[in-house]
Amino acid sequence: MTRKRRSILISGSVVFYKIATTCLLILVGYVTTRLRLLPEISLNVISKYLLYLGLPCYVVYYMPTSVDAATLAANWYFPLLGALLVCAADVFGYAAARLWARPGERATFRILVALPNWVFMALAVCEPLFREDGVRVVLLYNIGITFYIWTFGMTSFRSGATAGEMAKQLLLNPQNIAMAAGLALAVTLPFLRGMEKMPSEELASLPFFIGIISPFWETVYLIGSTA
Repeated sequence: MTRKRRSILISGSVVFYKIATTCLLILVGYVTTRLRLLPEISLNVISKYLLYLGLPCYVVYYMPTSVDAATLAANWYFPLLGALLVCAADVFGYAAARLWARPGERATFRILVALPNWVFMALAVCEPLFREDGVRVVLLYNIGITFYIWTFGMTSFRSGATAGEMAKQLLLNPQNIAMAAGLALAVTLPFLRGMEKMPSEELASLPFFIGIISPFWETVYLIGSTA
C-alpha cells in the first residue's frame, strides 16, 4: 500500500469516526429526552451556554494557539473565502427553495440549505486530522461566514432587517466578539500559546505580570473544552 493511499484511508476513517460519534451523541440526546432524564427547558439552557460561553471561550483560546501575526498575514484571504462560500450556498438555497419548496416553507428551506454546520462538525473533523492548522483554517473561515450571516444574510433570511439591527448583531454577537478578542490576543500576546500546559517549574519562572494571566487563561481553556 502506497503512503498516499494509506493517508487517504486514515483520513477517511477519521471522518467516519467523527461523524459516527456525532450521530451517537444525537442518539444519546434523543434517548435522554424520551426518558425525560432532562427537562425540556434544560435543552434551551444548554444551547445558550454553548453559544454564549462554551464556543466563545473555545474560539478565544484556539485563536492564539493556532494563529499568530505571520500566519494571519499569510492567510488573510481565508475569511473572504468563507464569506464567498456561504454566499454561494445562499444563492443555491434561494434557487432550490423556488424549485422544490412550498411558498410558506421557502424561507426555512433556504436557511437550512445555506447554513450548514460549518463550525462544530468542521472542528471535530479538522482538529484530529490537521491539528492546529485545521483549527486555524476553520476559525478564519468562520470570520467571513459569520460576517456574511449578520450583514447580507440578515437581509436575505429576515425581511425588513434594518442597518441598525445588522450593525447591532454584527458587533454584539458572542462569536464575533470572541473572534475579535482571540485575534487581538494572538497578535499582542503570543506567549499564551501552550501556557495552560506548561510544567509548574516553567510557569513559576515566568515574570509575575505574565504568570498572573495563567489561571485566567486556563479557565478559558477549560470552559472552551466543553464546547
